[in-house]
Amino acid sequence: MLKSVINLFETNKKVIGNHSRDGWNDSTGHVTRFKYHNNVVCIIEWNNRTCILTDCGYKGYSSTTRTLNSYKEYVSTHFPDIEIIDMREL
Repeated sequence: MLKSVINLFETNKKVIGNHSRDGWNDSTGHVTRFKYHNNVVCIIEWNNRTCILTDCGYKGYSSTTRTLNSYKEYVSTHFPDIEIIDMREL
């Protein structure tokens, strides 16, 4: 698992190298968005308990695949009650 993914979840840092995160509250609750090279690759809707993973059209790039797999691993390990929707598999 990528250290940058771990650090985005476990620290207050919002930017680590090419990885970043932001969050906001809307009518459905708190949402956290994770980016890789300024492309949204992971969205977690905490109230709905869902995590959406997308490669943003960068199929076949090993770095994007590795990043998405790291988010998937972290969320499934630390938040087992969150449903993961991997758009690459649809």
